[in-house]
Amino acid sequence: MRSPKYLRHVALIATATAVLWLQPISDAAAEAVVLSSTVPELPAGHVIATGGTVSLPEGATVTLITQTGETITLTGPHDGVVGPAAGDADTLSTIARLVQGQPEDLSTLGTTRGSAPDPAEAGHAEVPLDGVDIERAGVTCLQPDNAPVLVRARTEDDLHLVFATAVAGTAAEAAVHWLAGETVAQWPDALPLSDGAEYVALPSGGGREIRVVVMARGELGEVDWIARLADVGCERQAYEALAELRDRVTPLSLYLTTDRGRRPTYGLGEELTLQVQASRDSFVYCYYRQSDGVVIPLFPMPESGGAGLAANTLLVLPGPRLVGELQAAPPVGEDEVVCYGASRDVTNELPRALVPLDFTPLPDRLVAGLSDRFTALDDAEVTESRVRIAIQ
Repeated sequence: MRSPKYLRHVALIATATAVLWLQPISDAAAEAVVLSSTVPELPAGHVIATGGTVSLPEGATVTLITQTGETITLTGPHDGVVGPAAGDADTLSTIARLVQGQPEDLSTLGTTRGSAPDPAEAGHAEVPLDGVDIERAGVTCLQPDNAPVLVRARTEDDLHLVFATAVAGTAAEAAVHWLAGETVAQWPDALPLSDGAEYVALPSGGGREIRVVVMARGELGEVDWIARLADVGCERQAYEALAELRDRVTPLSLYLTTDRGRRPTYGLGEELTLQVQASRDSFVYCYYRQSDGVVIPLFPMPESGGAGLAANTLLVLPGPRLVGELQAAPPVGEDEVVCYGASRDVTNELPRALVPLDFTPLPDRLVAGLSDRFTALDDAEVTESRVRIAIQ
């Protein structure tokens, strides 16, 4: 811990935790599902019943999917009723389930993409959009006439697969071979991808069944198609499509507050807690500005595991990602905390002092243009959120 003369207003032994708040799927008539949210009180996956009210504090952002498949983004302050609108409640139920849960090795919705493990190190190969990972459990859905690439990560040995199916009452099968060292093989020409067909194979050396389902999208809208993918077992593709939809329709935003709200007052020596949540996968950088003008970096720190923050995930400071405590200390006055969110990891493009090894106050030359350092970044969407704190 640094000397208080350096930290002054905030005594830091510095933490943060990531908590995904889940809401059970409602039995009431569903009108909308929360796709993305910056407030824990209205978590992603929460089902809003017909006539339900959405109340948002100032600065909060929520994106909803309605029964009609429409996406709506609301920004606080907001207090209003949702619905009614005609649509498919079963689709909403499936979407809610997708947002609330995910395969344990899926990086798209559950962890920030920039900090996701390398697929090869995780035992899986990079798979193109029209590909099938034959080493991953589950079902893969394909469009008719879209012959896939078959991909594997473990290439130490030869591999032999026999895909079999029954189409229009006629059984058919075809073999696929990989020699040691080969990653990719082509779908066998002898098995045309007909709408409604299902193909099954078992690795020659044993392992889990590989299933490929052929399914035409037809006139289905995007949300209905995602739900259908999930309903037939292609949940990984459904999650990925839902994450892509979320990132496309949801503006990048942060919501910053404290354990006493967004306009808190703390007495000297009292502990305070900050809470940050992002609408999309993002990279977060937080700073504490004291009433005397001193600015102290808060997050990330070396033990934080980087700046990455997954969408819809609450970051609490202090907590496991910033171990210690945060206390109000002299001088008294009005302080401010600001957090910046970037759409990609910009850590290596910032001055070193902005992502430090400890809580050393920023030099004056960086304090004056702090926001400009983030807004000037190339090819990065940047947002910010601020909260003022009275110390007395």
